[in-house]
Amino acid sequence: MASPQRKITGLKRRKLGFYLTIIKPLDLQSSPADRYAFRGTLSTRDEAEARIKAMAIRADLEAQWAAERERRRPAPLTKPTEALIDSLAHVVRHAVLSGDDRLRVEPEGLDAVLASYEWEGNPSALERRLLLRLGLAEEWARQAAAGDLTAITLRVNRLTEPMGLHIDWGGTEGKVGLLKLARVLAKASADAAARDRGELIDTPRTPAPIATPQETPCIPAPASGPSLQDLFAEWKAIKTRNAPAIKITERAMAIMGELGLDIPVNQLDRTHAAKLRAHLVAQGLRGTSVKNLISPIQALLNVGVDAGKIKANPWFGLKVDTSDSVERQPWRLEDLKKLAQANEKRTDTHAEHNRWLFPILLHTGCRIGEVAQLELADIAVIDGHWAIEIHARKTEGHHKRTVKTRAGNRMVPVHPALVALGFLEHVQALKDAGERFLFPAFIQKGKRRPGDLAGIDFAELRQAAGVPIEEFWTAHSIRHNVRSAMVAANINETQIDLTIGHENGKVQGRYSHAMMPGLVRAIEALDWSAVGYPFTRAV
Repeated sequence: MASPQRKITGLKRRKLGFYLTIIKPLDLQSSPADRYAFRGTLSTRDEAEARIKAMAIRADLEAQWAAERERRRPAPLTKPTEALIDSLAHVVRHAVLSGDDRLRVEPEGLDAVLASYEWEGNPSALERRLLLRLGLAEEWARQAAAGDLTAITLRVNRLTEPMGLHIDWGGTEGKVGLLKLARVLAKASADAAARDRGELIDTPRTPAPIATPQETPCIPAPASGPSLQDLFAEWKAIKTRNAPAIKITERAMAIMGELGLDIPVNQLDRTHAAKLRAHLVAQGLRGTSVKNLISPIQALLNVGVDAGKIKANPWFGLKVDTSDSVERQPWRLEDLKKLAQANEKRTDTHAEHNRWLFPILLHTGCRIGEVAQLELADIAVIDGHWAIEIHARKTEGHHKRTVKTRAGNRMVPVHPALVALGFLEHVQALKDAGERFLFPAFIQKGKRRPGDLAGIDFAELRQAAGVPIEEFWTAHSIRHNVRSAMVAANINETQIDLTIGHENGKVQGRYSHAMMPGLVRAIEALDWSAVGYPFTRAV
């Protein structure tokens, strides 16, 4: 039975399709009206597609939120030195007098300013300008005399923040500097008023830019700290890793490099994880596939923590929604029958060898890659029974054998139905012909491993049988049929795991070892007579 899908917050089904609402974090909302980060239709009625789109949108937004929080992080405070105050005094005077120049050539701007005040009597426009400027000069002078620094602090900060300057006004030096700037502001306002009386007062030159901390030339410190490659080497040195684990870890690291995330691990944070997750979702990968490419990086970071190379794993606890993963289903009996019938009619060059793939999968529950790489020496009498040994031991000229997990190393008895079909005679004929592999056509070719070539062969069988290719039913789905058949036959769960090579995750599973009689009972529970294969038991 398919596991329940985890609800995605804000994803709703509507008549015309799915609609997504994402609320912006409170610390990033500029006002009550700035509440929604995303509100809109996803332009699809397909739930799986909607879930993928929703997760991709949320991942992108999370990366944006993290960048925004980084941008808002307070910059280092600058000390208000005497030279800095002198430079700011020039900036303040220029701002007042250049602003006065603009108002004189743009009367509508000055009129708007004058209209915002209430005037006693009915002074002329010239009198209003004079009163306004004198009033401002007197107010700044009064505040400076009283030591009132609130207004001048706000005024100066409005000038310095666009420069990237965040000045520490809290100390004595800062307060003295503000008093000086208040007096400069009062004098500049008085000079603007004097212009209305006909005095010729020039606007000072535009001040040179004040060097900000970001503009100060410096030689960037070289990147330091261990890389993912360093942790990868330690990860492999801790214990023997199987080939699939190494392969998926290398793939995850390669994707990190493509995204520009091959940086020292002590610089990685959760925004990088969000970027990786969004990239994988955008590539069309589903939940479990996304998780399988993020988990290796998390594992490497854990190695870094254990080795004392980083203080903490920045990706610890990162969640990946796997509810949209494809839940493979057992094959329907009628489709298995079509596959069996088409398999017996195959006339291709390698039919005499390849047609054994389907019945072996059906009568063992093995993974297609495990069967495709079998050598004839792996089929032998073990503990008095013919059995197929699945293992990852390297043999001469065959160094890329793999099993998915430790539980994949096992013995699988040869089903009596395979014996009745002539499987053992077929094995002996191959040995007599000097062959080494059970499936000579699946010997690795370039980057295509035996399992890949077997998968292509199985796809051709589906096509010949007229069974549509759907992601819910694959060669791997046959394992679901095998397990379901064993459960229906009341085979113990632990015995089933030992037979088909499943990790059960239980502590007692580590101490359970397969005994041949139990394996034989589990295998002989498989009855595919309804598919067209003979059902017999070992004598």
